[in-house]
This record gives sequence, C-alpha cells and structure tokens, in this order.
Amino acid sequence: MAAGADGFCSFHSPSLGRARAIGRKRGGERQRIGHAADSTPPPAQVHTLGDVLAVLNYTLREALPLENSVQRGRLLVQLAHAFIEAIKAGEYETRLAALEAAVGAGKA
Repeated sequence: MAAGADGFCSFHSPSLGRARAIGRKRGGERQRIGHAADSTPPPAQVHTLGDVLAVLNYTLREALPLENSVQRGRLLVQLAHAFIEAIKAGEYETRLAALEAAVGAGKA
C-alpha cells in the first residue's frame, strides 16, 4: 500500500485512527442480520404446551433465514427434535383427557 503524506499507509497512520475505529464499528454493525420473524414476540413465560410451541415457532422463523452453517444445521435438528417431543406431549395430553372423560362417564 502506498504511503500517505505522513509516511504511513491508511492502516497505520496515527491521524486516521479515529476514522478506522468508526469504520470497524460500522462494519461490525452491518454484519448483523435483523430479526426475520414478525414483530410478535414469543411468550415471556412458558406455562402451557401452546407457549412451548409458540417459542419453537418463533425460534424456527428466526433461524431459517440465517446463512447455512454447521451451527444453523444443529439448531434446526434440535428444533425438529423439540417439535417432535412437544407434539408427543400434546398427544399424550389429549389421550389422557379422553381416558379421564371415559372413566368419569363410567362412574355416572
């Protein structure tokens, strides 16, 4: 790189230190990806299966547009597993409610 008037290149010139710092800050800010999901935040507290599914759906919407990487791949696999477990729990909950209703109807 060619030397400037002070004898230094732009990367080592003491007079350009502040401009370099501002450039590094802007470069770091521009690498961040904004939120992909809609503006509806996930539930602040998770108390029900519906809340769990809402958090999982929000996380999935945020993760899908990210750049492909090993970490993204792992996240998507873990999300798929979490969805499967949540769906299983929902099915067990539905079956248990049906059994309780049948037992309650038999007693009457």
